[in-house]
Amino acid sequence: MRIHIPAAANTSWVLYLETAVFTIVLLFLANELYRWSIRVKGIPGPRGLPIVGNLSQIQNVSPSEQYRLWASKYGPLFQIQLGNKPVLIINSAAVAKDLLIRESGSFISRPLFYVFHKFVSKEITSIGTSPWNDSCKKRRKAAASALNVVQVDSYAPILRLESSEFIKELYKACDSGRTAIDFMSYARRFSMNLSLTLNYGTRAANQKDFDGNPMITEIREVESNVGKYRSTSSNIKNYVPLLRLFDPLMLLLPGNSLQKALDIGRRRLRYHAVLLEALKTEIREKTDKPCIQGNMLKNPETRNLSDLERLSVSLSIMAGADSNAPSVAWAVNFLAHNPEIQEKAFQEIKESHVLDTDPFGTGKVPYINAFTKEVGRYYTILRVAMPKETTAPVVYNGVMIPKGTMILLNSWACNRDPDLFEDPFAFIPERWLDNSDSKQAHQYAFGMGSRMCVASHLAHNALYLAFLHLIAHFKILPSSPDAPGTLADPLEGGSIWLRLGRRWHSTTPDQSPKTPPRIYMINISLTRYCKDMPPTLSQEKGRLPRPAALACTECRRRHLKCDAKTPVCSRCHEVGFRCSYLKSKRGGKRKYSSRISSSSTSAVPQQQSPAQSHGQWMDTSPAAALIYLNQSRPATTLLPPDITAAVDVPVATSISQATGTNDVITSSSPRSLRSLQGQHVTQDSDGVLRGPAEETLVELYYENFHRSHPILFPKNVYDRGRRYPSYLSAVVQYIGSHYSVISVAHLRELAATELAQTVNGENSPQVVQARLLYAIALHGNGEIEEARTRLHEAIDMALAVGMNKREFANFYTRQGSGLEAESMRRTWWELYVFDGYLTALDPRGPSGLRLSLVHCDVEMPCEESIYAEGRSISPPASRQELESRIFAEVDSETRALSSFTYRVDAIDLLARVLAVRDPNRAHRDKAQAVDNTLASWAHYLPSNKADIVNAYGEIDEMLLQAHMMVQLAAILLHFPRSNLILDFCADSNASNVDNLLCGPIAHKLPPSSTRHIHGIKATEASKRLSNLFSICTSMQKHSPLFMFGLSLCGVVQCSTFIAHVRVDGEKCLEQHRDRVRLLIGLLKSSNETWALSKVIQHKLRRVAAMLFQPKPSVPVSVLAMASPHDEREAYDNSMSFPRNTSDIAFQMENGWMPIDGQFGSPELAPWVWG
Repeated sequence: MRIHIPAAANTSWVLYLETAVFTIVLLFLANELYRWSIRVKGIPGPRGLPIVGNLSQIQNVSPSEQYRLWASKYGPLFQIQLGNKPVLIINSAAVAKDLLIRESGSFISRPLFYVFHKFVSKEITSIGTSPWNDSCKKRRKAAASALNVVQVDSYAPILRLESSEFIKELYKACDSGRTAIDFMSYARRFSMNLSLTLNYGTRAANQKDFDGNPMITEIREVESNVGKYRSTSSNIKNYVPLLRLFDPLMLLLPGNSLQKALDIGRRRLRYHAVLLEALKTEIREKTDKPCIQGNMLKNPETRNLSDLERLSVSLSIMAGADSNAPSVAWAVNFLAHNPEIQEKAFQEIKESHVLDTDPFGTGKVPYINAFTKEVGRYYTILRVAMPKETTAPVVYNGVMIPKGTMILLNSWACNRDPDLFEDPFAFIPERWLDNSDSKQAHQYAFGMGSRMCVASHLAHNALYLAFLHLIAHFKILPSSPDAPGTLADPLEGGSIWLRLGRRWHSTTPDQSPKTPPRIYMINISLTRYCKDMPPTLSQEKGRLPRPAALACTECRRRHLKCDAKTPVCSRCHEVGFRCSYLKSKRGGKRKYSSRISSSSTSAVPQQQSPAQSHGQWMDTSPAAALIYLNQSRPATTLLPPDITAAVDVPVATSISQATGTNDVITSSSPRSLRSLQGQHVTQDSDGVLRGPAEETLVELYYENFHRSHPILFPKNVYDRGRRYPSYLSAVVQYIGSHYSVISVAHLRELAATELAQTVNGENSPQVVQARLLYAIALHGNGEIEEARTRLHEAIDMALAVGMNKREFANFYTRQGSGLEAESMRRTWWELYVFDGYLTALDPRGPSGLRLSLVHCDVEMPCEESIYAEGRSISPPASRQELESRIFAEVDSETRALSSFTYRVDAIDLLARVLAVRDPNRAHRDKAQAVDNTLASWAHYLPSNKADIVNAYGEIDEMLLQAHMMVQLAAILLHFPRSNLILDFCADSNASNVDNLLCGPIAHKLPPSSTRHIHGIKATEASKRLSNLFSICTSMQKHSPLFMFGLSLCGVVQCSTFIAHVRVDGEKCLEQHRDRVRLLIGLLKSSNETWALSKVIQHKLRRVAAMLFQPKPSVPVSVLAMASPHDEREAYDNSMSFPRNTSDIAFQMENGWMPIDGQFGSPELAPWVWG
């Protein structure tokens, strides 16, 4: 039977089909037209296919390598299109610096991805994937509080726990080197447990529990899927909106991809909620372990965050589990195929002695640290960094990059940039050591610029410990001696899936770069190195740990090593000294291990603490005692029961051999820092012993304070075993404690006690340094008079030893210690700088610097980079060269002076200003001469000092302080001679901390020109000063000396606003208010660091509130209806500042107006000269 279709119906179907085809073609053409119209004009790039763009070209290849290859054709910055989305790809370090550092404020956001953000992360996103908004700011601040350097150092026991458990599991699995193992499964276990322990204080106890744990299985499956959805190239719907048209219908179908994405998001929230509730229960029961979520729940600043906001921080840490495991696996695979590097790393560990007293110690080995960085560079696990999105238009090389443009940093290509790294395709750990030109190069493994990985410091420390212990305890070999070296290649590498004894052959299935490498591990820890390993690891159960040496009192006093022979040591016997050993009174009766033989009488062991007997890391230095006071230790022991039962480490009674002091350390001197040091200290290559908590404070000192006052030896010299006397070490730790959670008061008392013991002792430059640094810290804490007293003591001692003479530093140069000579020069000039600064603070003090009257021929300091890197120092410039550079026939560019030198020059100008502060000496011609010198100072800076911020975004601290001192001098010169008033200061004559705000500029002086000209110049100086401070995101890592500049700058802005508002109403309100807002914010950023900052911020904020917050009692309608005169009167009343007619008469006479051309802006530093 045939069905007849009417012709009319057939025609209608054809019409419908034609219409549909026409509509599709029209949409296709419109989409293509739109796709090409939104490309960034002026930036080249490969042409893609219709609809999908370049997605098809990067699907089956490594996108990062494809981008690098495209860069050779299109340049270091090119664009691709992922569907309809134009994306800029950065492929070189130079472009990355230009865009991500110099324009970091415009590259701070993240793009939204349709699938990931709408389905997977519907409730909350991690910090790293969140667009930049108020919520992200709050969460990132919480992460910073939990992941800053201090907190990361407090997680050291967690990192040590996971690393030791990692080694223990591997040792059991490899059967003493007889069995090849699947290393990747253990790497995953290490990485996952590390993330769980850090986040929630929980972990899987062993490999069996790990593989069979439902929670672990759930986390692994969920996070694996989240990583796929987070990919920037695997979800086409993110870039082709046409494909989303049918999503409402797809969501109705069970089992579709969008439902799965929603399910993954829900499952992720569910397992985090379970872990969080368990942690809250432990906190209530006081059984919790130190962890990130626990810290945020207890911290008052983050306690009020919602569970989802805290979860955002945890999501970022859990994401690290996906990157740490392949990082460890690739590194071990590389070591297996490069035995020469493995052997060198092993020898470096052996020679450093960092594991002598603790087989799982956390000491620093520079080569292992460099190896860790090189692994991150060479393999670059996250080869394309998290995408960024511009928040404002950016102009680059004449091309406008629109707002909302997506940016991808090709970290893989940047880490192989030949302009940044020599021989970039080779694995060279030495490039990160101190004597390498690449040491300061940026390592792109964690991104660059704003929104870098918040956990980068934590991740580096975790990997460092893993590599340190792996190399120390195992010799790593491939499972087959015939395995090719290409298996460790980051692009071609794979794994070896053969049993032990089988030879590798070409029929082995190809493996992707992420496939786990199979390795063969042989334990030779005891026979090669770890002499003090626990018996079950060392296989030498009868071997005892070597005790530390005891030193006689004479060797201690002379800072010499002692062989501790009795009754007379070899050194005393040779020179005829009286030899005696001081009996320790600490610890009571000694308890020996049952394994200690009666012949071990040369050492004097100590009674062990319970933590020691269980193999736990313990530091009993004063700093550590303060850390552990409010911090519980992990309950899980760090070694297996069969190991811990047998471990009993005797420790020498005295460690004064490493103190570098003249004092005998006994229980009768409890204030001595070294006398309170305990077991498990770090031993440097020359025998210097240091506790972990002490090292943390020293690290904080160098990281936050040293750059502002660089008089001590550089950090790399200290790391190589440079000894500080106990009093100087106490001061360094006291300053470092300001940047930690440790109580400052206790360490201040210890530092004061140590310094008090040097009063009647021998004068030395180290005592001068200790007193000077102590005085600066006291000033930062608001103890102004005490700081002045300590400074004068330091000056007296410096003059007594002759530090004001060039010959003093040259003595060290002739002894072959150029760095020590440079340290002496820097110490003298730091005394000069601080003397000038404190003199300027006191309005009733002397009109001249004390040191300006002292004869001095000390040469000038060298450049900061040279000193910091410990390079050879060229013959230094003289003071005469500094003073004669203005009129010298030779261009000043040919003889570069250091930033420190210009800082000294700025103090010279400040001294000239103070000289005309005395009304009896304030001749108008002298004041004008000083004004001329101040105005010309910046014009004589060389071109290499024009910018304070370098290409990496790092601030030249010495030059920053120099600019600050010059503008400070200008305010001190002009404000007292101006028509500006200080009616808002309660008692301007007081000189204590409360009135530090106004005291130095409160006394009026006769003008050298009209007072309103002086007022304009004072205001201009404060504007330049605020412009200077605007480049500082926080004051924590800047000198406490900046607080005086911040306060005076704010006072001048407030006083100028009063003058302006009475003439022009609120015309300038926003300008002055925003400047004061910046200053108060910067002061607030150092509130927790320096007490003086909090006092000044409180005073300045109170003045600002009085001036800038209108009273609600004055309606806007009243102001609108008032006459101009009444309007100004009403506004003045609403601003709540006093109106003294006698002080304002001059304003009617000298109307406030700018003077065209009065303050030309030199091109040297436009960002500070406005």
